[in-house]
Amino acid sequence: EVVVRADGTKAIRVTKKRKTMMTNAERNRRSRRTFVMLLLVGMLICGGFVGFFMFRMTSMNGSGYLTEQEQRLAQAWGATQVRCSGSNIDGMELSVASIVAEFPEDAFLQRVELSDVKATLSASTFLSGNIKADELSIGRANIQLAPAARELKMPRQQGADLWRIKRIVCADLNVSFGGAETESPVVLRQAPAYMYGSSSTRVVMLNGGLLMMRGWKPVSLTEGKMRFTPTSIEDITLRGTTDPTRKKADGRPEITVMLAGTIEGGAPLAGPLMLD
Repeated sequence: EVVVRADGTKAIRVTKKRKTMMTNAERNRRSRRTFVMLLLVGMLICGGFVGFFMFRMTSMNGSGYLTEQEQRLAQAWGATQVRCSGSNIDGMELSVASIVAEFPEDAFLQRVELSDVKATLSASTFLSGNIKADELSIGRANIQLAPAARELKMPRQQGADLWRIKRIVCADLNVSFGGAETESPVVLRQAPAYMYGSSSTRVVMLNGGLLMMRGWKPVSLTEGKMRFTPTSIEDITLRGTTDPTRKKADGRPEITVMLAGTIEGGAPLAGPLMLD
């Protein structure tokens, strides 16, 4: 490098660098050390995750976690009390023998009983502690609407979603007003149903069941649909027949009853109401 001194003369500056030469054996030893260190770090991280998962699984089977879930479910559902029994988590499989929720006197719901509840949990359940699954199955669901719910007013949404479930499948859905079915003006019995959607919009579909309305013949349902939003129940549609033996040309039961309507927030059932 040619440099100019302060007095104007030029000089050549030489910079010497030391280069360390490594043999192939030394390079291999360094690579092996690096690999072993990375492997140990990875094993420590994996061991930490496994230990945390095992701890979370064990704690989620404890009575303390069950009591906490009951309290949080009661708050999220606006219930006065929620009782869970027979809860167990075996690996990724959740099973609950029964969930019973009771609600205040001024609520839309009076009592909800769910039995034989099962789900395959996602891995994120054990990170957050909240139940998350693609599908939750319910063997039997008994829903008692409050006597005041005969006005069919839209219930107010309370709390936030606690369990993150994409689809809910129920093999036997039963709905009535108040206590005994004999005192209820409308009863839905033994209806296979499923629900899907997000927290903003959820759709409930019925694939059968028996609809009993006071003063009417029992209606064998062929289809039912309800769309729930935070402020309304939309697309309320029930189709069925009072005589399942009557068939159309394509072999399907002849539709003799069809009800449709909408419930806006805080308002009773509104039209158009149709009866075939």
